Amino acid sequence: MQSHTDILASLDHALADTDACKNATNLEPVKPAAAPENHGVEGQKADTRLVGIQHPSHSHPITTPSKPSLSPTSHLATYSSPTPSKQRQEATAKVRPSIARSWRKLWPHQKLARAFLAAEAQGGISFTLNLSPRLQATLSGSPDPARLQSHYINRELRKATDSAVPYAFTFEVSPAGRLHLHGVLVPGSFEEDYILAIDRALGNAGGKLKAANITRLTQSYLGTLPDALGWYAYIQKQGDRAAQFLGTNKVTFISASLRKMCA
Repeated sequence: MQSHTDILASLDHALADTDACKNATNLEPVKPAAAPENHGVEGQKADTRLVGIQHPSHSHPITTPSKPSLSPTSHLATYSSPTPSKQRQEATAKVRPSIARSWRKLWPHQKLARAFLAAEAQGGISFTLNLSPRLQATLSGSPDPARLQSHYINRELRKATDSAVPYAFTFEVSPAGRLHLHGVLVPGSFEEDYILAIDRALGNAGGKLKAANITRLTQSYLGTLPDALGWYAYIQKQGDRAAQFLGTNKVTFISASLRKMCA
């Protein structure tokens, strides 16, 4: 079975001559948003510079992305880009067989890659979610932080959509020590109101964030998912750091509804 290191190495090789794998945890100011509902995780004063969703340029080919344009929902960032390189196609071709085995035989990171592909096939989107300091502390003390975080996400998505939204995520830690999530989800609709409801629900699931002159900060960032394996490789590059930070290897989660799509 191909190891996690081998999988990422093959993808990284295809990205080596490009600027595609910029660090996913570059910090940038976030925009104000409407106050989310309190889901029980109390807020604390937080830094105004949070982790923003900076999609790798390999979100469909490997190249520096052109200026983002807005999707018909006016809420999902998309990037126009050329056809994937032959090198990229060859690297991806090597990864796919390793995750095509029986689900039971896959390692957690391979299951996550397969879940990302399943989400892409169903028209899924990508997301990044910042977490409040209080929630970060709560997760750090949990024996299964990924499952605990999933409870918050499940609750808020159910309240927002009245349905089980398929999703998956993994934790990442920024250079400044801020815990956050990167993942995918399959929305039940691309109507703007629905997407905005998803956005707010994810923000609620991240806990309250407060800053000096801002009541709430935008916590979730949504984007298109034209290259699931590229997005997977991009956000897995610091996977070990999240495990060390949380003191457990339980740093990924795949919802039951998305697992069904992986069969």
